[in-house]
Amino acid sequence: MDNLIKINRFCLYLLVFAACFEYWDPFGFAKTISIAKIGTIPYFISSLPFLKDYLRFSFLSRYLVPLLIFILAGIFATTINDQYADSVFDIINDRLVQLVLLMVLIAAHIYLDNKVLSGLLKVYVAGMFVMSILFILGIGEQYKGGRLLLFGENANQTGMKCALSLIIIIYEITRKNIKLRIRIFNLIIIIPILNLLISSGSRGALLSLIIGVFLFIMFGKISVVRKIGLGLVALLFSASILVFIYNNDRDFRIRIERSIEKGDTAGRTELWEAAYRIIEDNVIFGVGNPGMMPAMRLYSGINQQPHNLFLELWLTSGIIGLLFFLLFLFRLIRSLFAKLKKDGNLLYLSLFVIVMLNMIKSGGSLGLIFAWIFFGVIIGSTVVHHNKRSVDMAI
Repeated sequence: MDNLIKINRFCLYLLVFAACFEYWDPFGFAKTISIAKIGTIPYFISSLPFLKDYLRFSFLSRYLVPLLIFILAGIFATTINDQYADSVFDIINDRLVQLVLLMVLIAAHIYLDNKVLSGLLKVYVAGMFVMSILFILGIGEQYKGGRLLLFGENANQTGMKCALSLIIIIYEITRKNIKLRIRIFNLIIIIPILNLLISSGSRGALLSLIIGVFLFIMFGKISVVRKIGLGLVALLFSASILVFIYNNDRDFRIRIERSIEKGDTAGRTELWEAAYRIIEDNVIFGVGNPGMMPAMRLYSGINQQPHNLFLELWLTSGIIGLLFFLLFLFRLIRSLFAKLKKDGNLLYLSLFVIVMLNMIKSGGSLGLIFAWIFFGVIIGSTVVHHNKRSVDMAI
């Protein structure tokens, strides 16, 4: 059994590392088999011996029940809009079901093994560091419409993943009683990841990183004097980054100027307006998951998703589905604030904010594996210190 535990833990680390390269298709299977999907399979298989244990924890039901009702609402919406479904397999969003199960497994795994949480974060940072080094070496680098397309993933998602890893590193650097050499090492690995974030040209990623840093300062349990000092440092750092971008990255500079001067949303406004008109005609039940793209094409003339999480939820699962997904988020936020009140750890609240900022403005964000991995990590973080039966899984 000890060997199975070690294998399961290793497979989880492998999955998290692979999720950094979510859309990479190294074998040329037209994105049907990506590195992330390959990483998911061994974790699911290695979890089978522990599935009974993973699914019996009562704390998971407060998150799982709203998500199950949300999924059922989507099934019902598709059923009453069956003209959009080509087969019975279109009725259920199997990708979403798999990701919710993955979230549950990760949260339960963290509950059973307190040590795995810090390991997951380190593996994720290592994955993004490797990606940033490969980018510097020109490996996996492509451009589409002037924007970076790294390992098949769009620039906004790459930037947001960088922001998540940078927040984790900054948290490590600011922790008390950390050895100087560890702080220096973390400062060094920040450089290539920050370079990748800037190269992505993602305004949302840069903004979310700044928000995450200021969350640490504003709500952290530190003295007022230290808050002022760290705030000034963060302000100076943010200004330095913006000046660097302005002077060295013309495309990113233009994108920032358009946001400030014209409120540019990179074409999202038209998609939001079309989604709103669809919702006006389908307020209660939506159009179902298979009906979203045909409806968007009909109302906007563009074969694009709404690029807004809440509009997408309303479109695909109706008002009931949207409300129950919001209930899931509300319960998660409440648990995060309870954790914050108890131990003052702002890391997981900051990670949640960054994940949500990305999901809110991205098309198809409900199907992003890294988002659900972090939901599992965040849920696990809220109960990790409650478990008194921590399993010794040290390798």
